[in-house]
Amino acid sequence: MKEIKNLIVNDDVDLIKNFLKIIDEIKYIREDAKKAIKEIKHDYSINVQNEVLLKSWKLLLGDAIIYLKSQDEREIINDDMRLGLGQLCNYIKEFKTFEPIFYGIHKNYRDHIEHVFRTFLLGDYLIRNNIGYENISPVDTDLKISKEEKEAMWCIIALCHDIGYPLQGFQDLNDPIRNILKSFGCTTVSEFGYGSPLFSNTSDFALKFMSSKLYEVKEPDKEITIGYLTHIQPKYYQKYSSAFSKYNHGVLSAILLMKDLVYFKESDYTFDDYKYLDKKDARQFLIRRNIIRAIASHSCNDIYYLKCNEFNFLIKVIDEMQEWGRPRLIDIIDREESINKLKVDVFNNNHVKYTITFEGEEKFIKRATEKEKKKVKEEVKTYFATKCGEWLNVLRSAVDGGKRDLLMEFVVIDKIPQEEITYSLYHKKPNDFKIEPKTIRNEILRDWTI
Repeated sequence: MKEIKNLIVNDDVDLIKNFLKIIDEIKYIREDAKKAIKEIKHDYSINVQNEVLLKSWKLLLGDAIIYLKSQDEREIINDDMRLGLGQLCNYIKEFKTFEPIFYGIHKNYRDHIEHVFRTFLLGDYLIRNNIGYENISPVDTDLKISKEEKEAMWCIIALCHDIGYPLQGFQDLNDPIRNILKSFGCTTVSEFGYGSPLFSNTSDFALKFMSSKLYEVKEPDKEITIGYLTHIQPKYYQKYSSAFSKYNHGVLSAILLMKDLVYFKESDYTFDDYKYLDKKDARQFLIRRNIIRAIASHSCNDIYYLKCNEFNFLIKVIDEMQEWGRPRLIDIIDREESINKLKVDVFNNNHVKYTITFEGEEKFIKRATEKEKKKVKEEVKTYFATKCGEWLNVLRSAVDGGKRDLLMEFVVIDKIPQEEITYSLYHKKPNDFKIEPKTIRNEILRDWTI
């Protein structure tokens, strides 16, 4: 396998074309999904075909679940049912209808329907051509998860990692509503919120499930495995519970999947130390737990990363890479849409480097005042500082940090307009990183803060 370097993305066309080239080789995708995906192949951007995207989303997700079930040796007969998927799909439809409100609540809000498809396509391309699904952890264990199963797992992770975003966003409605009503003299305003059934035993079990690991039980004084137990990892449980209390959308997404999809309701787990899981049960726990944990982790910065070849890290970094074609409210109101370009410089088992370039359209550059130009530059600088802070957090010094085999480089280039400015983060170890803001004139930005 030859690593692909210097991948440049500023629209969806090449990603869709590349996916269609290998779609017949992907075992979990069936004919209806292939036809739906081919309907979007000629468009410049996938964000103009919401109905086709929703159809493809449902078919791909259903196919991934059916395939994983078909590889479960305990299920002798497979009826191709996708129980719970219709309910989840109706929720996504309502999400799309409601989504414009979030552009008004959050200055930097980005779409989360088209985004998950771009994340899925970009991730599949990078994993397939640079790491290989067969090399994604876990590898070299008795509980073998095949390359094809990992492809299906990525599909579910990528397409569902943001489905909890509306539930997080609803909480943010309170401040603007409160401020508006105060203008009319309303001093007492009831908070908008939600409770049962999301805040219930279902969410508690989901938090325990995503926080658990397998424990191999061996016969005393022998190296013979007699079964497996599930064990809650307290640090994970504390981090996910804390994120849940703050309506973190990754954790909420994971809980929604476990609440709605029968595939996850039938996850194997043991509360009883005298009732072991057998090898087949343990394998299925590992598949489903890894999906749920990756989704929950991607927006929870209390989780730290040691390796590239884990779904937890892959969904985090590929989610961050997906910047092209995502307008902010300020693009719509203040100026013509900026052009965001992604360049993946390096992507392999122990080194990731990617560059986000912000370019202004010529019309804006010609008409913009100095004040507007300065405002844009501050936006780009703030974007880098925010993302840089997140990477420093999740790559911090931590338990087992000595085992970290991960070099991260993150670069932002500002080409809007006049002199070009480059911001870069080089992070090899917690005590070995550099943050470099500079211009093409080699002028150091002396007011740099992070």
